[in-house]
Parts: sequence; C-alpha cells; structure tokens
Amino acid sequence: MKKEIIPDEALVLCPDEYPEGLIPWIRREIIDKDNTLVYKRVNVRGLCYTCGRKVISSGERFKQNYYATCPDCGSHVICVLETGSSWKADYVDNIAAAQMGEDGKTVFIRQWHVRRDPEARYAQVEHWLQEIVRYAIRGESIAKWQKEIKESWYMQIHRYSINHWERVNNYSRIYDGGYTFYIPSIAPAVAGTPLQYKAIERYAAEVRNPNVIRYMIDAARYPVLEFFVKNGYTGVMCQRCQIGYAGKEGMNAIRWQRNKLQECFHFPLRLLKLKEPATWRLGDFKKLNDLWECHLRGALEEKDIGRIIKTEIDFKCILAAAQYAPVAKILKYLEVQQQARRYHVEADYRDYLAECRQLGLDLSDKQVLFPRDLMEAHQRTTAQINFEKNKADQEKFIKAVEALAKYAWQKNGFIIRAAHSQEELRDEGAALHHCVGGYAKRMADGETAIFFIRRAEEPDAHYYTLELRNKQVIQCRTDHNKSYEQDPAVKAFVDQWLKDVVARGGIKKKKKAA
Repeated sequence: MKKEIIPDEALVLCPDEYPEGLIPWIRREIIDKDNTLVYKRVNVRGLCYTCGRKVISSGERFKQNYYATCPDCGSHVICVLETGSSWKADYVDNIAAAQMGEDGKTVFIRQWHVRRDPEARYAQVEHWLQEIVRYAIRGESIAKWQKEIKESWYMQIHRYSINHWERVNNYSRIYDGGYTFYIPSIAPAVAGTPLQYKAIERYAAEVRNPNVIRYMIDAARYPVLEFFVKNGYTGVMCQRCQIGYAGKEGMNAIRWQRNKLQECFHFPLRLLKLKEPATWRLGDFKKLNDLWECHLRGALEEKDIGRIIKTEIDFKCILAAAQYAPVAKILKYLEVQQQARRYHVEADYRDYLAECRQLGLDLSDKQVLFPRDLMEAHQRTTAQINFEKNKADQEKFIKAVEALAKYAWQKNGFIIRAAHSQEELRDEGAALHHCVGGYAKRMADGETAIFFIRRAEEPDAHYYTLELRNKQVIQCRTDHNKSYEQDPAVKAFVDQWLKDVVARGGIKKKKKAA
C-alpha cells in the first residue's frame, strides 16, 4: 500500500486561533517566570524581566551569561547583553502546542518564538508571539513547514523571517533546539486519531526533558514506542527523542519500523527481564544484541548474558578470556583489579590478553590468565612486544605517523599532535599510568591513531592522550585513565578539533607561490 503524502494544500486546515488556554499559560509559565536581566553595553544599566524595572548595578558589572542579583527586587537573574548574539536577548522561549485540523483527522503541531518586550510589559501576549514552524501528522505521514530560516555563521546564529510557509524535509529534527510544550493542548488535538493511544502525556510527565514533538512524530510512524513508554523504559525514550542527541550508539539496535514487538528485537523478549525497565539504555540493547549473537555462535551460555549485561564492563574483554575460564570468575577478577586501581581495567585486560597471544603465552595457565597485578603484567608483555618489533613494523609506524601530521592543531592554549615514535608512546603510558605504550603495532597497522594533548606553555609535559578511530574519539585520558570529559576546557578543545580539523580531513598545507 502506497504511503499517503500530505500535500501543501493541507496547511490551510491548520486553525488560525490559538489553542484554548494557551495565552494565559504563556503569561503564567513563560513570561512571569522569566528570570533574565538584559543589560546595555556599559554593563551597569539594564532591565530586569522578573520585576519589570530598569536597574543600575550597585556593585560588580553585569556579565554575559553570568548570574547576578537584581539591585531592585533581589531576584537571582541571568545576565544577557542587549546587543549581543545570545538568543535570550531577543526571545524569552520557544513554545509549542498541538491542534486538530479542520478536517478532523490531521494533527498540527505549531511552534512559536515568544519575543521579548523591550519594556517588559507584555500588555497583549499575542503581539509577542512569532509562529515559525508547523508540523502536520496524518496517520503515519508527516509534513513540516517553516516561516523562518536559521543560519550559523562564525559561531553566531542568524534568523530571517520569510513571508510564506516553506516546506522542509528534516521533520525529525526539532527546529531551534529547546522549547516548552503546552501539554493541555494534546488530548483535544489527538482525539479520534491513532495518536490518542500513544501515551504522549505519560511520556511528557515521566521522561526528563521530554521532546514531545519528536515523540509525537515517531509515535505516528513507529508503534513500538508505545511499548517503551507504557512499560517504563524512560531512559530509552529519553535518548530516542532527546534534543540534540549525538550518541548514536544503539539507535539501530531496535527495529523501530516493525509492528510486532518480538520482531523489533534481535534477541528473545525474555531477556528484557534482566534489568529494570527504567535502567535500560539504547547502548544496552546494542550490547545485548552482540551478546546474543555470541550465544548463538556457542561463545557464551545464556546464563552468562545476564551476568554481563548487569555490569558496565566491556564484554569484548570477557569474551577474549571466556574460552579459558567461567564468565563469573572473569568478572570477579576484573572487579578486584578495578578496586585496586580505582578505574575500569577492561581495556588493559583486553590488550594484555592480545599481547599474551602474540607472545605465545599459555592462557590456560591461570597465573597467566589472571595475573595478581594486571598493570605490572601488562607492562611486561608490552615491553616484550616492543623488543621484538621488526623493522617492517617500524617502517609502517613511521608512515602512519606521517599521514597523521595533517591533524596537528593549536588553539586556546592547547596543542594536539600525533605520537611521533614508539618511545614516545612508552613514555606517555609510563608517565600517565595507562596502556598506550602498547599501541604502536595497532597504529602501524592503521587500526587506530594516538594523539598527545599538551598545554601550549608546556609542550613537552605529559597531559592527555587521545585515541582516534574512524574520526571518533575512542578515549581521551590523563593520569590514571581520568577521562577528558571531566575537564570542560579540554573537552571543548577536543570537540572543536573534531569539528574544524578531523571532520575536514585535516589541515591542508598551503601551496607555495610560483
């Protein structure tokens, strides 16, 4: 059966009036709760939108995106420069609401900017609403129109209003990021349509930071979403519909398009009982798919799947040892090692096992399989492999390093560059107490790439080590495997490097003039 396409003519079916109760709700929940202070360039004069009065700072100057206390009403307010690029200087919030179309079968979702009144009076709330997006949902069909174009330029966002509704195809991405949804509009808008059975209000109430528009769109297309909401899989739904969700891991672990629940999973439904519904994440489903595949190949018993799925340990390192010892014993060993080291050791253990195989060590020997001190044993195998490296591997390593030179970059007080030699890798691992010293072979074979992050003021001092594979950060750690995500400055530097350098294939060298 051919899927219906909603024509542009359907746009006239959208009501012109606002949903019942929307205007007083905007005043009560959006305008009256606006804790913003818009200040002028001199940084001492501003307008507090909590009390609606013009104020003069009696102490420190107002600073962009910093909190301050209103000198007049004493409220805790966020400061925004009047002429700055901040979105909050021009708009209070984005809001959205649902309405039934005039045909009685098309559900419309409308989205508005709540523009900022420069006098903070808002005598007529309607005057400050600027409608920017409309979605139409009819059965499983979706359409989207917008009346504003948004462009990013030099880290600033520019908006251009257009005089007509322009149809766009990226309806699964919510326009302009965050918004507040008028929940009371949902029930009357979806009555009599398939959406009335999709637990939309329950999703909005139970999921943290719900993306109601995305959920309504997906619920119309994917019946399985109803199962996740009604059975309490709040973590899964939070990831599935999250605004700006970048972690794609596990997104395809579920066959969302299937109509029957048992067809949506690659594993038997009984395995869903291994964890409480709210604790499941999309990455867990991906992990469970891989574990079930290992079970079908005979590499794991089904009882072991439950043990592994309840831990955060990388199951690949468990599989590497599972042919030599029971899974329960492997998990116990890793737990003891982690308690001793106070960080996750599975990556070290996986590398250690691989090095043991490369060196021809007998892993059926429990002293080899479960060394008392994993770190010390790993350092020994790494040193031995480094000693036995042949000239061909060294030449391959040099070529790999040369190919990575284009990713060298410096910005905001940090430098990133590829490891230059095997000795550098060993020194980095010894200084920061991690296993990067054994990655020379993997770099030579093109399996991965190791980069050093340094402070520009101390370019030779060990700081962070980053592993890049397929243009994605696999890990970025400092002393004792502490993640870069705990350091906002380093995290911002790496994210910008991925965007400006890695995504573009590196820094192109300028050709010399003839």
